Amino acid sequence: FISIGNTVKGLRDLIEENVALLGSQHLVIALSSAVSVVLVATARFLERERRNIQSLLQLQELFHKPRLLFEGLGTLVTIVKSEANAGEAVTRLTNEAQRLTSGTIWLEDILSEVVLRTATPWVKAMAEVVGLSRPAICGFTPNDGGSARTQESGSIQAASSYVLPEEISPLIRECETSLLLLQAHEPDHPLAKSGW
Repeated sequence: FISIGNTVKGLRDLIEENVALLGSQHLVIALSSAVSVVLVATARFLERERRNIQSLLQLQELFHKPRLLFEGLGTLVTIVKSEANAGEAVTRLTNEAQRLTSGTIWLEDILSEVVLRTATPWVKAMAEVVGLSRPAICGFTPNDGGSARTQESGSIQAASSYVLPEEISPLIRECETSLLLLQAHEPDHPLAKSGW
């Protein structure tokens, strides 16, 4: 119980602390939100089920699954807080969630949802980078964690360095150039309008 309490305290600290300006700041905020939902749902579950507890063995059994869940969440928090590159953080989150679940369906369902919610800012940024959606912000740089706007020109390069591995960035720049050429010379083309 002490171990579970310490893990939950660490998760609550993530929710309450001010996030340092890292490249993965958006991921930390999204993960914090997902963890908050899981903690509230688990507390409600434990509160409801405690009425049926009549022995220490039943109490231990009741806390077995929440302990596994909290430990998994703690691992995901450590990954996101230690990784400055959002793309690398998403990759590590996905791999670690798969490792942690190892065939446990109930845990896989929850951690998959947490990873999905955590990766959403990165996925949206990726869609903006490749021109699949209208940018919510003009772009971000690795140093500002997405908090400041950048000039329209160069926004894709700044964003791609934020969300993509190095080997994919040249391909994204090529996509941006092609999209800009298409918008400049064929503004009515369906591809030029897609997402814009």
